[in-house]
Amino acid sequence: MKTQISNYLQRYENKGRILFFIVFAVFLLLSVFQKQRWDSDIFWALKSGQWIFENLQVPDFDPFSYTFGGSKWIDFTWGFQVIAHIVFTYLGGWFGLAVFQFVILGSTFIVLWKNFTLLAGKKRTWFCLALLFLVLAGTQMRFFIRPHLFGFLFVSLYLLLLNLDRLEERKGLPVYLLALLPLQILWVNIHSSFILGIFLVGSYAIGSFVSEVIKARGISDFSKDFKRLFIISLLIPLVSVINPYGAELVVFPFIHQSSENVEALQYIGEWMRVPLGALFFDAYPFSLQKTSFLILLYSLAFLWLRKLKEIKLRDLMITSAFLYMATSHARWIPLFAFISAPMVATYGGYFQREGSKKNGELVEKFSFLLVLILTLGLSYNAFLVGTINGYGLDLKRGVFPEGSLSFIKDKEPEGAIYNKYVYGGYLIYNDIAPFIDGRTPTVYSPYHFWKTRQISDQARLGRLEQEHGFKVALISTTDKVCSVFEGAKDWSAVVFDDTSVLYLKNNEANKELISRWGFNSLNPCSDDERQYIFDTGEAQLKKSLLEVERVLGFYKKEGITERFITPLRVKGLIEMKLGKEYQEQAVKTLQEAFEISSDPFVGYDLGIALNALERRSEALEVFKTIRGEFSKGNLGLGVTYYELKDYVNAVKYLERHATTVWDKIEKEGLMALGLSCFEVGDFECSIRYLTRAAFSIEVKQLRAKALYYLGNSYLEIGDIPNALKYYRFSVEEDDTYEEIAGTLIKELMKFSSKEDAKNDKKQPK
Repeated sequence: MKTQISNYLQRYENKGRILFFIVFAVFLLLSVFQKQRWDSDIFWALKSGQWIFENLQVPDFDPFSYTFGGSKWIDFTWGFQVIAHIVFTYLGGWFGLAVFQFVILGSTFIVLWKNFTLLAGKKRTWFCLALLFLVLAGTQMRFFIRPHLFGFLFVSLYLLLLNLDRLEERKGLPVYLLALLPLQILWVNIHSSFILGIFLVGSYAIGSFVSEVIKARGISDFSKDFKRLFIISLLIPLVSVINPYGAELVVFPFIHQSSENVEALQYIGEWMRVPLGALFFDAYPFSLQKTSFLILLYSLAFLWLRKLKEIKLRDLMITSAFLYMATSHARWIPLFAFISAPMVATYGGYFQREGSKKNGELVEKFSFLLVLILTLGLSYNAFLVGTINGYGLDLKRGVFPEGSLSFIKDKEPEGAIYNKYVYGGYLIYNDIAPFIDGRTPTVYSPYHFWKTRQISDQARLGRLEQEHGFKVALISTTDKVCSVFEGAKDWSAVVFDDTSVLYLKNNEANKELISRWGFNSLNPCSDDERQYIFDTGEAQLKKSLLEVERVLGFYKKEGITERFITPLRVKGLIEMKLGKEYQEQAVKTLQEAFEISSDPFVGYDLGIALNALERRSEALEVFKTIRGEFSKGNLGLGVTYYELKDYVNAVKYLERHATTVWDKIEKEGLMALGLSCFEVGDFECSIRYLTRAAFSIEVKQLRAKALYYLGNSYLEIGDIPNALKYYRFSVEEDDTYEEIAGTLIKELMKFSSKEDAKNDKKQPK
């Protein structure tokens, strides 16, 4: 095996390198398309860039919200916002932004490759490729369009320039170091991560200073290289004040993460602290990001332990700082890859060059295998986890409140708006002043952010409403606060889409809108569309149907019906509940929703509707479509096969579902599985599941059937007492079983009496 790998590496190294560079570029491109449409902050960034572009000034106050409008705002990413606005407006919209993302990230990885080959050696092809793939695997989840992408680029570029200054001849000119000054000015006006530039250059300067002190007798003996680096390290923080806010922006990163703002940051996903045990030691589940992080971390630790005396102070300082950042906030974990990989390249280069040739060959072989493994992992992420619905150049459907916002813009309800935190940027982009947005805590106070998360009852809602005077509320259908608004008598829901619901205050200004559009029968607050319907009575269901049709009518008029599946799904579910007269229409409605997006929940409902019309073969096809990504697909398949009397396949798929969801299997699945097991002669299985079905089912006739077949199952295995018990239970539940079960009970009683008599005769007197 080792010989085969060696021969391959020698014969096909150039072709293999080109192939994997192409594979790498494809993965990078797919990552860009996967991540581009998810982040909500890009919306307020585009609007801010437009404001700056039109006013030819950087804002020092908030021009967007109504809660903190006019308050002080240090817009520390203003440069990125202007660039993003120009690209989006004049260079192709979302497509232009995708190209912009790809160029930034592609440039970053080109810089990384140059750094790897500089530090490890140009001949260490597979070793450098493995590091490149590790960084991609560990950072791709942060590839959405935000200014932090420039942070990745600048960190990589600074390390390259500092290493070039150390390792290459400059012919007396500090060309690489001088390039850091304009780069620092650019960085400080793009993102607050510029502080890392000061730290990186300072770490190299301190490390160099310690080396000079050890070697030199006095300051006069310090080398010219150190003096140049020392001067640049002093100039870097000085040129950082070349920005619209001056020194105030330079100290801003420290204020941003001060104790006052910690309360807000700790509740924002990317700023949460990762438990050390989970980060360093948890063996399962291993995400691609965590795998990459641990490989880089432990590889560096191994290489350092081998050569403790060769560890550079600067490397120790940089690694310690970035490791601290990674353990402090989840958002910094990917950044650790960009600084640790070049260090692994440095010390890995030492390891490969020391002593025998075997070290280099061993590392190259291992690196080749690692590239193959990471290719498989990245392929899984790109093609299996990220479905086709995850790619595209537009808004990600079901993430932003597109439908509710269309209603706001068309009907123009009066009053300020209360909104979900992540909807704020989207509102700004659509020229609507938000209650809060993603600029927390740079604009909004931690107390304000805290209040938005505290609406758990009517009293708190009333206090917040009184303080800010909002008359419109745009919230998520799955948030707890939704049920608070739903329970408030002075608020009415008027429209909902796949992600949001819009509530209006019951006042004179909104009276006409509420009378025409308000919900009286639908409950829009749910993460399960089956609960959208308050009442199953026919009259109430028909009212619910009219309300959801009204919503769909508005979307159809706006030409955006194809963007939403939730209202269509709710309509289909109502039609299913209305009985046979509406069954055909229910199938059509759910088919329309399923064609918009192959949503597995909708597919399951469609399969159930098709089964109700006894269109079994069509139901099977739908359930097969969703089975791979939705455990209830197996449930649907099993129940359908049961109805077709194909009990072998029924048991096969129902047991797959049961072993996936364990004790959460639905009662119809328990019943069908138990009866199917009985039909194939697996009576232990039928007893196990029919016992659970009998306990779970509310309908007496069905429970009686489960109990009757339990009696049959016990009878088949010769357990007469239990057979008698369950036959009696079945009769008690449903007297229609009196005739058949009663006869069996009498026969079994006679049989039991004879057996008892025989046993008595056998007993010694």
